[in-house]
Amino acid sequence: MLAQKAMEGFISGLHKSPLRGFSVEFAEHRSYNQGDSIRNLDWKLLAKTEKKYIKQTIEETNLRCFFWMDISNSMKYPEGEELKLKYSLALGSILAQALAKQRDAFQFSLLDEQKLKWQSDIKSTKGHLSNVFSKLEQLWNFKDLDSEWNQDFTFAKLASVIPRRSMIIICTDMLIENDQDFWETLKYLKFLKCEILLIHVQHNNHELKLDLEAIPYEFVDLENQSRIKLNPDEIREVYRVAQTEYTESVIRNCQQLGISYFEGDVSFPLDYAIMQFYKERNKLK
Repeated sequence: MLAQKAMEGFISGLHKSPLRGFSVEFAEHRSYNQGDSIRNLDWKLLAKTEKKYIKQTIEETNLRCFFWMDISNSMKYPEGEELKLKYSLALGSILAQALAKQRDAFQFSLLDEQKLKWQSDIKSTKGHLSNVFSKLEQLWNFKDLDSEWNQDFTFAKLASVIPRRSMIIICTDMLIENDQDFWETLKYLKFLKCEILLIHVQHNNHELKLDLEAIPYEFVDLENQSRIKLNPDEIREVYRVAQTEYTESVIRNCQQLGISYFEGDVSFPLDYAIMQFYKERNKLK
């Protein structure tokens, strides 16, 4: 996955920086000024023209990508299958593997409400990728994560250690209790010239359209376990309007902040999501 913006970093990768450096790839010549280091002189051009020019090159830098993965209880819908969670884990794994092949550093943060359940290092090695896969596999197989990582967090705290011009990929169903903190944090990251991709994971047929049979159901809130018995026909239209308005407000916020919004519908195969993801990314070139 090639970054669409110039990224700053320290490990040589496939991404170009707007900064002028002294690597192996030539950028341009400029006239020699008094005080410039002579080691950067183009000696061959000096021999031909008897004029002094500084040889400038483009500094190659890597992309630093931060994955924020929502693993809260609402992501475990439908209960027993956990389609939304598995969808996010699979999508994150595919993108992480693409980054690792390009030698780009990445970090995973697994978030559950106000708790940071686990956070990886930020590296680009095969061993790092294997370690991340091992942790994601635990979630895939319904295993509990290490208890020592059960730390309090805020989105602002997560963002405070992210360098300028990084990429942040967020996989969430947007059922966030304090979404004001969330949007303010994204606003701050855009100020740092970060590129943000929000993947809104939903089961569209059930969660957006309430496309269920016209029989009584017991609806369970996976976050607080509250329950209510309803016939979907009684609330379908009102529910659809409310959910559509909320989704549109998320898209509108993303547009205002310059954040790339992607719809992650677990009703469709994952390869469809990957195709749509790259199709939308290519539009930004």
